[in-house]
Amino acid sequence: HHIDDIITREQKYQWKLEKTAYTDTLTGIGNRTAFTKEILEFENNVHAACVVADVNNLKVCNDRYGHHEGDNMIKDAAECIVRAFETMGVCCRIGGDEFCVLIRNGEKTQILDALEQVEKYIAEKNKNRVMPMSIACGYALREDEDESMEHLFNRSDEMMYDAKFRMKKEFPVYCEE
Repeated sequence: HHIDDIITREQKYQWKLEKTAYTDTLTGIGNRTAFTKEILEFENNVHAACVVADVNNLKVCNDRYGHHEGDNMIKDAAECIVRAFETMGVCCRIGGDEFCVLIRNGEKTQILDALEQVEKYIAEKNKNRVMPMSIACGYALREDEDESMEHLFNRSDEMMYDAKFRMKKEFPVYCEE
């Protein structure tokens, strides 16, 4: 009986360490390390899809309202993305203002629906935000099993940058000064 308690304590400690190593402290979702691990596990998933999301104007927010407000923007963004995608796959924060969702069974219509949900959640958040938040998103679905996950990620990333560019043209107010 006693030895079981020790093992459980040890295991619990081990799991806690592991959880800490893979968790982004600000948002509570997977971090870059978790993403690197996950993307490897997706490699043999023929139906994988990938969504890359990037928060616009985080620098402007930090400069004008301080880092606390910038952190709030990142937390709000994470919440919107997770709420829309959590049943579909794994959401990670992979950079300062960048997120990635790895989707197990990607279907275009399902992804487009989720992206619409993200927009709705953003609109809700913006009712109470100091500075409005906007997020540029891009996605890609695996075209064949020979395509690497890295390539899939890069295609999503390119699409996200196109979206970011369009958004900056539409809302020049928030272009970096």
